[in-house]
Amino acid sequence: MQALTCRLTGGATCTQPLYGTMASLREHMRMHGHKHPGRSFVRCPWMGCQDQLQWENMPRHIGSIHMGIRLQCCRCGKLFTRTKALEKHVVSNKNKRCGKTDNCFDGRFF
Repeated sequence: MQALTCRLTGGATCTQPLYGTMASLREHMRMHGHKHPGRSFVRCPWMGCQDQLQWENMPRHIGSIHMGIRLQCCRCGKLFTRTKALEKHVVSNKNKRCGKTDNCFDGRFF
């Protein structure tokens, strides 16, 4: 898996690898000191972003908007930004090309 460029440091160079998984992104955010602030909406910590959103949605926001990473259907290769959309795709296509779910929901991004 290829390491991605981090822009959570406010302009400083980050030498730690950042991989395209939700778990990796959450851990990387913690490493930079980004933790749940105790309030509902917060500004995105990504350098240059002014978006305000719920902290729980921050890893998905950073992954899909800033890093351009997507969840991939393991059967047909279609890309999604949300796990629920991938799940719906697999279920709605269960008798078609995407019939087997295999391990489509392992949290990996591409």
